[in-house]
Amino acid sequence: VLPRLLAGEAVVEPRVLLRCTGRIGGQLIGPLDAVNDVFVGRGRVSRPVRLDAAIDGTPYLRYFADGLIVATPTGSTAYSLSAGGPVVDPSMAALVVTPVVPHPVPIKTLVLDGERTLDIVVRTDYDAILAVDGGPAHDLADGDHVRVGLSPHRVRFLRLGAAASFYAG
Repeated sequence: VLPRLLAGEAVVEPRVLLRCTGRIGGQLIGPLDAVNDVFVGRGRVSRPVRLDAAIDGTPYLRYFADGLIVATPTGSTAYSLSAGGPVVDPSMAALVVTPVVPHPVPIKTLVLDGERTLDIVVRTDYDAILAVDGGPAHDLADGDHVRVGLSPHRVRFLRLGAAASFYAG
């Protein structure tokens, strides 16, 4: 691979990362960076949770759902897409907010400018979790708070060969 890289047969594709912080059980967590997504939602009990969402500190919506996925454009083709979210061009700086099995149906996905932050406060009598890029879950309880925005860092993907269009079949 190295000779091809040195011969200029590679394209570097910078992508945004999410940055997640929170207050869980009175303890600060983070920052945690994610390539694909941050999930806040139900834990082991198969019941929906209430999640109060605010955009830049302004109350937006109370979700009653299995959870919320906040995805990068790179992650928009993973868990978010399977939950009904849109495919977002990976060169964009955006947050894709997709509810998982929301009630009432339909609550649509929200695409936010990358300058925005999303605050999520858990309101539930049951257990809930925070998972970053599908990693180990952090247990959440009623009143716990998670904030998601873009990270100041970028991930760079190295693509060998000619640059392929993201939209090519």
